[in-house]
Amino acid sequence: MKKLHWTLKKLLEEYPDDDYIVHKYRRSVLRQQADRLLSLGFRGMLAKSFKLKHINALATSWREEGYSEAEIYNELPSLRWWVIHIRKKNLLAELSKLVEVDKMRYPENTKYPQIGTCLHCRMDCRLTDGSEVYPHRPDLSDLLLWVCDPCFAKVGTHKPTTNPLGFAANQETATARKQLHSVFDPLWENEEKKLMMRDLVYLYLGTHMGLYPHESHIAKFSKKQCEEAALLLKNETPGSLMNWKKQGAKKQATS
Repeated sequence: MKKLHWTLKKLLEEYPDDDYIVHKYRRSVLRQQADRLLSLGFRGMLAKSFKLKHINALATSWREEGYSEAEIYNELPSLRWWVIHIRKKNLLAELSKLVEVDKMRYPENTKYPQIGTCLHCRMDCRLTDGSEVYPHRPDLSDLLLWVCDPCFAKVGTHKPTTNPLGFAANQETATARKQLHSVFDPLWENEEKKLMMRDLVYLYLGTHMGLYPHESHIAKFSKKQCEEAALLLKNETPGSLMNWKKQGAKKQATS
């Protein structure tokens, strides 16, 4: 085991999360970030030696691979946890500079952004109705939507409020979300406890994709995340997801 992996493992053991599922996917995300740092040439690195140059190297690597601002933002919670627990809180400000948080309108303690935000450019959208977006559909004229004019992205709202369902998406991302729904919805729609099952599917995705619960929602996924989620759910059934939940509970009870 590499020194970085070993020292991160010890750090996780020193500061475990009360929720086993949260602890498990934090460990998974940190392992992925450690792998990336090692592949970028930071050999012999320890967890406590994490510095600004490592933040910049990760950010450059993500952008070179075509990560969106939203996808980079989703990487930050585990890095914040890392720098806090090695007592380098001065790096928190540097992490915040990686994305324009002030334009995202998406603080971690809220379930939904209060202003429509574009997934692609991260700018605020404007509120309009269906008569503008769907002029050929008079039956949708009363529908409220948030629209990003530069990106031709849009997202609906939670009725009867103007709160957006998630992040505004362009046609390519919207198509990917619809395709994911075709895999996602059969896993919960016909179950007796529908809402509980739906939450379980989102928990499963969040755990395996390294997302916090408030980030694990199709309306907030990018095209890349939708494709990843569809692959994760491809061979799953309601029964297999329930077994996964039971195994997690058993591990937590014995840990």
